[in-house]
Amino acid sequence: MQDELQKFAEQNVESYRTKITVKQKEKPVAFEPFDLNHTESFFQDWKSINRIMSFVSYVRNHHPALFEEAYEAALDGNR
Repeated sequence: MQDELQKFAEQNVESYRTKITVKQKEKPVAFEPFDLNHTESFFQDWKSINRIMSFVSYVRNHHPALFEEAYEAALDGNR
């Protein structure tokens, strides 16, 4: 059984080797360095997400019926 599997694998690998060709890209991929501006944008986005979650938490705690209705609508994709 092992010999048959080995023979089958060798036959298939050999047939795929002839079909696969690798071509070099014409131009290398440009590398954009990561700088402080990206980090600052990340922190601004993180603060905005925290503000949004604070608002959602407030609505959930003080207006549960409104929160449930909005949440169900968001899950259904109606709004």
